[in-house]
Amino acid sequence: MTALPGWIGLLYPALVALCLSMDRHWRQVFPGRKAPRHATLLRGPGFAGLLASLVLCLSHANGARAWVDWCCTFAVLAGTLSLTLALAPRWVPASAAAGLALGLASGLLTLA
Repeated sequence: MTALPGWIGLLYPALVALCLSMDRHWRQVFPGRKAPRHATLLRGPGFAGLLASLVLCLSHANGARAWVDWCCTFAVLAGTLSLTLALAPRWVPASAAAGLALGLASGLLTLA
């Protein structure tokens, strides 16, 4: 499955966007900074990223296996994000950027 990093690279930043759209998590990641009003606008790209990662996963895997892969990866990444929020919340933006970079690099490599 060559597209694995690609859809993981979309899924993790989408989860981070959904996380940061909530005031509590925004304050946890950026202490001392009040959440801007437009932070709730992160929900749209968050849900779009979830959908895009699911579509990419379904297009590169076979039937039911793709659903299992995506759901299991979703659970692992959600757990990873929750542990990162609990133990090192300031790493959340950097980890989302790294995931997005991994997804873009994987996408460019599959096109070449």
